[in-house]
Amino acid sequence: MREARFMVPEPFGWDAEEILMYNNKAVIAMQMLSNIPLELSALKASNDFGNSVVQNHPSRFGLLAALPTNDPEAYLEEIERALRFDLPADGFALTTVYDRTWLSGPCLDLVWKVLNERCATIHIHPNAYSGPAQGLPSPLIKVTFDTTQTAVDMLYNGVLRRCPDIKSIFAHCGGALPKITKEEFKGKLGSLHVDTAATAETGLDPALKMVGKKGCIYSADCSVPCSSEATIEENRIAVLKFEEENGLQKNTIGFELFIAAAKRAKRARL
Repeated sequence: MREARFMVPEPFGWDAEEILMYNNKAVIAMQMLSNIPLELSALKASNDFGNSVVQNHPSRFGLLAALPTNDPEAYLEEIERALRFDLPADGFALTTVYDRTWLSGPCLDLVWKVLNERCATIHIHPNAYSGPAQGLPSPLIKVTFDTTQTAVDMLYNGVLRRCPDIKSIFAHCGGALPKITKEEFKGKLGSLHVDTAATAETGLDPALKMVGKKGCIYSADCSVPCSSEATIEENRIAVLKFEEENGLQKNTIGFELFIAAAKRAKRARL
């Protein structure tokens, strides 16, 4: 962690019960789990672990199954495997660059076709394994432009045009995309979605103008080394303030893309 310029006070860990304690306090009904290890066996084990958490807490957690986008065959196999879980994955987690393979590369054309046929919901996160630059950890600046480059590549390469039934969520309010939107993108960005992780205070307003209120999904970057309860709360409060200032119903930025998960959460409240 210190080699990546993260100054954390103790080794990072994850515990479902601790997360539920925070979610209860923050009035968060459900959390989507995602983790994208770089090694295939670790990625599968992570998906299996996430599935076990969902099985134990079906009304409080959902799963975005990680996909190994450097290997189309393994990618397709993992899609099918995750959908065969007793509680099928609620969506899929992808990273902008996986083992030097960009999401917009032509080697993934078949994969996009399959996800489009399944009307899949996917979450696209910047490369979490990107190393520090000039002594600074990657979350300070690199991840913003990592996301932006991938979104622009997918627009220019026609991925989004060819796959209109995929519901794509770009992390961190879409990086810099809302600020650099070109004339030729108009009419093509309204079908995208963004999450509010770590960026709500400064990023949600331009993101709303780009994708509309239904395109904004609440996220807190919970359970990652670059977030703390204090930063998560700061982001959550910024979202609530934004909803109030823009006449939006409170706690509406969330469930629209995850119908099965929403049903599980609703059943638990009845």
